[in-house]
Amino acid sequence: GPDPDQCMDILLKNRAELLWGNHDVAACYGQRIHPASRYDPETYQKLLDMNFKMSTSIDDIIVTHAGIGTKFYEEFLENQSVPDIVSIINSMSLGELWNDYSPLWYRPNKYDELYDGFVQIVGHTPPRLEYPVNFISVDPWISNKFDSKERYRYALVEDKDIIIADSDDQNL
Repeated sequence: GPDPDQCMDILLKNRAELLWGNHDVAACYGQRIHPASRYDPETYQKLLDMNFKMSTSIDDIIVTHAGIGTKFYEEFLENQSVPDIVSIINSMSLGELWNDYSPLWYRPNKYDELYDGFVQIVGHTPPRLEYPVNFISVDPWISNKFDSKERYRYALVEDKDIIIADSDDQNL
């Protein structure tokens, strides 16, 4: 959004568990992705020093930035439990995850289908596409007014129930 430093301050103040996103990693390492993350210059080093993760889980629901496809699952995670999957992903270097099929970049496609052996919550993949019921996107995709502070979407997980809150008041 228009004020990533303010957003970061809110997250830190509330002791949020922070997950890396592809735009944040790119900005920290001088890679250009549009739209670029617009932190103050000193924030980039602060981001690298923070305890960001690539994945977390809640009630055996995996949360990553972009999701886990079949290719990544079969190469790195096959037959692992959800806690072990989270641990494996978090132990990988940013370099290992800097590819188009990792949980940092993945988007479901006809060459690398979504792995559907567990429920996933992601933020990278726009919710306007069709996905199986066990793949939930909280990306607040908007085709115009990208910097709108009024646009939000998030998931609330309680006892394996997932409630989606959306600024468009869609019945999700």
